[in-house]
Amino acid sequence: MAKKPAKPKSPTLTLQLPGQRQASGVALRDIVESTKISLRFLEAIEFEEFERLPGGIFSTSYIKQYAAAIGIDPEPLLSLYRLKAGLETSETASERSRPDAAGRLGLFPTT
Repeated sequence: MAKKPAKPKSPTLTLQLPGQRQASGVALRDIVESTKISLRFLEAIEFEEFERLPGGIFSTSYIKQYAAAIGIDPEPLLSLYRLKAGLETSETASERSRPDAAGRLGLFPTT
């Protein structure tokens, strides 16, 4: 019996947060001071290393505060968090994201 060809992997999504933060003119230290969120947690959000966050409501709260601090809509970032944390499928994430927000916020496939 012939094997089915491997299904191509879907591209990894990224919001390119460091660039968005820098474009907004906000330093990570400023976010630490205004939110009292640890620098290590803010760096985890920026580099999409969500497994380094404390989990539960703390993670979603930190993500929302980070998004507010750099002036972006938190929904694409929350969807990416849910997707990477296995809390949401890519189809659900696509339905939740507004197409105009995804492009404006830098939600682009990477290779």
